Amino acid sequence: MLDRVSLTALLVTSGVVAAACSSSSSSNHDDTNTDGASIDLSSFDSATFTNPPRRFHPYVRWWWPGGAVETEQLQHDIDALYEAGYGGVEVQPFSANFDAAFLESHPEILSVGRPAFWSHVNDASIAARAKGLAFDMTLGSAWPIGGPFIAPEHRLRELTLSPSASTLCGPLDYDGPIPAPAKPQHDFPVEFLKEDPSPLPEKLIAVTAARVQGTNGANIPVLDAFRDLTAGVHDGQVRFKVPNGCWTVFGVYERIVGQYATGGAYPSGKGYVADHLGHTGIAQFLSAYADPMVASLGGGRPQAVFEDSLELLADLPWGEDFAANFRRSAGYDPTPFYPLMFRAGGECEGRKIFSPGPMLPRFASAGPESRVREDYERARSEAFVKEHIEPIQSWAKAHGIAFREQAHGGWVDYLDGYSSVDIPETEGLFSGGSYNFLKLASSAASTSGRAVVTAEAFPAIVPDAYALKPDDLRLLAGRMHSAGVNRIIEHGHPYPLETGPGTTWYPFQGQGFVACCRFDATHPNWPELAQLNRTFARTQYALSLGQHRPDVAWLHADQEERIASAPNKLFAPESDASLSLRKAGYVYDRVSPNGLAGAVVKKDRFQIGRAEFRALVLDDLPAASPEVLRAVVRIAEAGIPVITQGNLPSRAFGLASADSRDAEVRGLSERIRAHARTATSAQVGTTVRTADVVPIAEAVDGQVSAFLEHRSLRNAELLFVFNDSDATLAEDLRVGVGYRAVRTFDPDSGRLTATSSPTPGAPVHLEVPSRRGLFLLLDSR
Repeated sequence: MLDRVSLTALLVTSGVVAAACSSSSSSNHDDTNTDGASIDLSSFDSATFTNPPRRFHPYVRWWWPGGAVETEQLQHDIDALYEAGYGGVEVQPFSANFDAAFLESHPEILSVGRPAFWSHVNDASIAARAKGLAFDMTLGSAWPIGGPFIAPEHRLRELTLSPSASTLCGPLDYDGPIPAPAKPQHDFPVEFLKEDPSPLPEKLIAVTAARVQGTNGANIPVLDAFRDLTAGVHDGQVRFKVPNGCWTVFGVYERIVGQYATGGAYPSGKGYVADHLGHTGIAQFLSAYADPMVASLGGGRPQAVFEDSLELLADLPWGEDFAANFRRSAGYDPTPFYPLMFRAGGECEGRKIFSPGPMLPRFASAGPESRVREDYERARSEAFVKEHIEPIQSWAKAHGIAFREQAHGGWVDYLDGYSSVDIPETEGLFSGGSYNFLKLASSAASTSGRAVVTAEAFPAIVPDAYALKPDDLRLLAGRMHSAGVNRIIEHGHPYPLETGPGTTWYPFQGQGFVACCRFDATHPNWPELAQLNRTFARTQYALSLGQHRPDVAWLHADQEERIASAPNKLFAPESDASLSLRKAGYVYDRVSPNGLAGAVVKKDRFQIGRAEFRALVLDDLPAASPEVLRAVVRIAEAGIPVITQGNLPSRAFGLASADSRDAEVRGLSERIRAHARTATSAQVGTTVRTADVVPIAEAVDGQVSAFLEHRSLRNAELLFVFNDSDATLAEDLRVGVGYRAVRTFDPDSGRLTATSSPTPGAPVHLEVPSRRGLFLLLDSR
């Protein structure tokens, strides 16, 4: 049992951060802080639900115009945000929507990192804490992480590919020029992601060649017989004894990207993005910015630092010592196969906000060499965790600060990235804010034992800063809460810097991008916000109790998650498989291949990290690692239901030892096939049900219409039921756990609305208003 500590403190001190990370499995602990008496998080308390402590209230992103703030106004903002029902602030100091003349007349904007700036941060932090509000900060000015102090050799890196203008047909002895560097292909459809217009010169790292076999059905050039010609480079030329056939020669260059941190408000104005795949980039940032921050703030240091989603630009993301990391991970030298790693249009994860559909390779292979890309993605994900996330996490722990991360912007398996930090955070814009995507951060928290899951709430591509009305906010927050989020960070509150007669600064006005939402006194619904935030706080208190209880593990084998955000649409659609599971009454978690590979079988269920599951769902899998399939075999042969949506894999991931590993995969697939059930995506939920896995809630008349989240408490089960439709939901649910009595609690009123003791097995009748949620407390005592 954990000691009596505050939830705020739980995310502040390094020793207690560890407690936070274990609280999902050791949830019967008390919780205190400055705003109230101790709270037992293992059981539901109706008085606390009615009047939740401030720490359960939503946070708000507090946009600062760089350092152009004053202590008196900061105090005024803190008071206003407190009255509006917020539980904390997240300071984001950056420069956005200012023209050159305004910046020149307001030089204090570009002062982030100077003593006066830290003095204001300290004042704001102390003022927030005096009100009982949490105080977090973005790590750096703007995003992605970077600054003017990042030396060229420690900035973001990429490889670029320059095929020759003509094809060499052999046999012949070639001694000619190396293909010159070409302009990188990476792009991003929003102009605020910018690069230094005077890039540093490229560095040739390899010359390779491959035989041309024509094109495939997607009109992608097909290559084979890959050669490393680097040893033949001399005096700007390359020697190549061209065999029979026609060949293409490639120059492979390493390039410093020179991407600016979006809206950096450092004294020089611009900050360069640090290398995210090599350790010296983040080390230099921590030394030049994070350490001075801690030294300058003293008692005003933030309780958590935050890394926003990473719209990183690169043709082929690379990093310091990445080739060595690749060799260690994949077991071979990648040099001959560089062309097969590249994708058309380069790689910016932020494109997933706007560009649906797959990212196509620039070249294909006539043989198994195309698997090099799989090895590259695995090595890149490992490097992102090891070289970027873990150093920040270690730094934060050493300073008694929690680390909150939107890993979905990084070049990483999202689930593995979320699992590596104190507080995983999702958001409502990336991948269209689809329910499938929202589930990833909370799924990682479930398996890694994180107590808090946050979400950047309410950014949307809408006409203006006031477009979303209270019912829209209820809808978006309810979907996040039902996806397992128990803290929302509302986007956002601008510091009121006057920009003209009768106008104050709003960083996204006129950007044609994220226009919502401006939560300040100019918002028509500002007076309603306090009550709305209290409703959200009640929900978040209840969703912080006990332990999240999933029914089904669903392997997240595809890292694309490419669902576009459509203008004036609050969220992207849910996938058929997710709908099927949810409507059958199941609560699911997505699990990563790395997580599944370590699964432990326990009688009628299996455990991944801290979470237990009663069924496993697989997508169509053209390939998989033997390690993952061995785990699936253990699960299937123990009699635990395994449902496949399509084919089981016929080959292994990766190029090394391909023949032997492919043979093992085929054998493992046959063993799984002997036990698994097959279903279409639209049938997966009903197929799980036919395997006698009882869902937490089953509709008497057809399918469950609500979104569900299930938590197990010490002497009860807690079910959050959210209606995202535009009509009242009337439904009879047969609950899949034993109970003595049912109590229904309404987050809007904070009250108990019904109590019943139905006959065992009898359905529970619910009426949930449009865009509202209710809690069912199923007492087992």
